[in-house]
Amino acid sequence: MFYESSPLPEAGTKIRVAFTVSKRIRSAADRNRLKRLMREVYRINRENTISIFGAGGMRPSVVMSCGYEVRTAAISLKDIEEDFKQFLRRISVDIAG
Repeated sequence: MFYESSPLPEAGTKIRVAFTVSKRIRSAADRNRLKRLMREVYRINRENTISIFGAGGMRPSVVMSCGYEVRTAAISLKDIEEDFKQFLRRISVDIAG
């Protein structure tokens, strides 16, 4: 399921974002926790994401996925946020270059 992020007034760019977690993570509660964490990371970094994609003049779709088997209790908001920020850095280099 894609969520349409509302555009920021200064950016005017909409981004479609989806969050998914592999069934390899057996517990539905753990999968839902990971999706909640990913949504929160996106919400915190929404302005950065829109500004990076808006600079390229795109209307992208982004899928955030956790597809590997991990100990979900060990994953924190900070871990997911670091991965997301690294993703944004790589994307901004690709768009710029």
